[in-house]
Amino acid sequence: MAGTIEINAASFLVSLVFVQRIRSAPARPAASPTSGTSVISEIKEGLDWLATNKIVLLLLLLGTLANVALAPTNVLPSMLIQRDFHGDARMLGWFETSIALGLLLGGVLVGTLSPKKVGRWFIAGLGLEAVGMLIVAVTPFAWMAYGGNFLLGIGVMVCNIPLSTLMQTLIPDRMRGRVNSMTSISFNISIPITYGGIGALADVIGAKPSYGLGALLLCLCAAMGGMNAALRSIDLSQEAAEEKEDAGQAV
Repeated sequence: MAGTIEINAASFLVSLVFVQRIRSAPARPAASPTSGTSVISEIKEGLDWLATNKIVLLLLLLGTLANVALAPTNVLPSMLIQRDFHGDARMLGWFETSIALGLLLGGVLVGTLSPKKVGRWFIAGLGLEAVGMLIVAVTPFAWMAYGGNFLLGIGVMVCNIPLSTLMQTLIPDRMRGRVNSMTSISFNISIPITYGGIGALADVIGAKPSYGLGALLLCLCAAMGGMNAALRSIDLSQEAAEEKEDAGQAV
């Protein structure tokens, strides 16, 4: 344990060296007194735009719910390994390594294939996350939990990368900053509240049932996304062809 802490401390010192080498940006003038009013108006404009764009609103809802569902994966691994699998730090390390490998493979997979039907990939990612969490929740064997965590890692990347692509595609440039700010706020607010709640819940029902509830919520998210025909039908290649055709007509 002490050796691990020493390695972590050394890595922070190495990071500090690189951070110190970053050149500071020139100071910017202070914001004008009227900036507060403009910020409020921009937030209102963003909310009004969201209210009329159902797909983006659905994505915001599904992304927030998915963050809530994934809370056990960030809070409960040590409790799960110790109480349910009667393991030690080595087993916890393998469990965490499995999701890290899944994240890596998922990122390579999505980056290599460059999917165009990003709506369907997003829905598939939610489903894969649900399967991974369900395996962890029901398996009596640690090695199967590793496999479930590995699938979960793949699902996170298959879900998150298309979600980012969808947000970039569906939100016009002039609204992107406003909507992305509200998206970040909703995601970030859900994290501390959910993490505290999942810890209290796990004390009552246990780690595995908490993973099971997360899997159930992810299944609900995948079903909600799958029932939305507009989300399923989003095809980036088709939209690119339409934009090219419009540009040709404009010329």
